[in-house]
Amino acid sequence: MKILFGMVRPDQGAVVFRDAELPLGSPREALRAGIGMIHQHFTLVNAMTVADNVMLASATAVSGSIARAWRRASDG
Repeated sequence: MKILFGMVRPDQGAVVFRDAELPLGSPREALRAGIGMIHQHFTLVNAMTVADNVMLASATAVSGSIARAWRRASDG
């Protein structure tokens, strides 16, 4: 995932998705290509559900706040 997200440069090879080679140069390029990363560190937050983790990650990337992300998720 670190290579796919552009945090680590690959030694060789390429990632091809939908007949196009994906840029692997930086997280910014990965985000433009629609690739996101949810980092895990078990001591940062107590046990959370998958939905909690997704909301935590998308809150800052999409809406800027966890509360807003939860509202968006519950409305849809």
